[in-house]
Amino acid sequence: DLGNAWFQAGDLGLAIANYLRAERLIPDDPRLNANLEYARSQVRPLIADDGHEALLRRLAFWHDNWTLRARLWGFGLTWLILWGALGLRALRKYPGWNYLAGTAAACSLLLGVSAVLDLGMASDQRRGVLIGDQVIVRKGNADSFSPQFEEPINRGVEFEVLEVRPDWLHIELGNGERGWIQTDDAELVKLVTSTIERTAFRGVSPSQHATDGTPREDRTL
Repeated sequence: DLGNAWFQAGDLGLAIANYLRAERLIPDDPRLNANLEYARSQVRPLIADDGHEALLRRLAFWHDNWTLRARLWGFGLTWLILWGALGLRALRKYPGWNYLAGTAAACSLLLGVSAVLDLGMASDQRRGVLIGDQVIVRKGNADSFSPQFEEPINRGVEFEVLEVRPDWLHIELGNGERGWIQTDDAELVKLVTSTIERTAFRGVSPSQHATDGTPREDRTL
C-alpha cells in the first residue's frame, strides 16, 4: 500500500524503495511483484546489467528468480530425495540410485548455498534507490570531483551501497558502474524481517516520511 501511495503521488523512487521492502515480507505476492516490475519499467534511463552479470543471472536463475521460501523448500525436498536414494541403494544395488543421489546432492548444495547467501545479504548488504531527478554520479565524495557519467541519472534507479561517508554514498549500479552520490538523493532500503518491523512497516503513511538530509535507511519504519 505504501509503495502504491508513493507511485500515485508521482514519486517513482520512493515507490520502488517501498515495493522492495514489501517484497521481503510477502515475496510470493503476484500483485506486489507486478507493481514492482511496472514501476521499474517506468525508470528512465534503464540501467541494464552488463554482459557478465547477465550471464551469471542466466546460469544461476534459481538464485535470482526463485524466492527464498521456494529455495528452502527445494533444499528440503532434494535433501530428502538424497537420503531416500542412499537408503534404497543400500537395500538394492542399482546404478540409477547413484545418479539420483548425486543429482539430489548437487541440487541440495546449490539451493542451500543460495539460501545462505541470500540470508547473509539480507542482514549485511544495503541497497538503495535514487529519489532525486538528474542525479550527478561523481568520481569522488565531493562536488569538486568530475561526473562519472556523461549524463545524470534519474529517480527510481536501484543500486548497492559499497561505502558510506558523511553526506556521500559510494554505490554500484546494476551494470557494474560505480560512483559517488549525495545522501540527499538516495533512499536506503533495509530488508525488514522482524514482527515488530512488519507491524511498523504496515502502519506508516507517506506524510510521515522524513525530509532531512540524513541517509534514509528505513526511516519509514
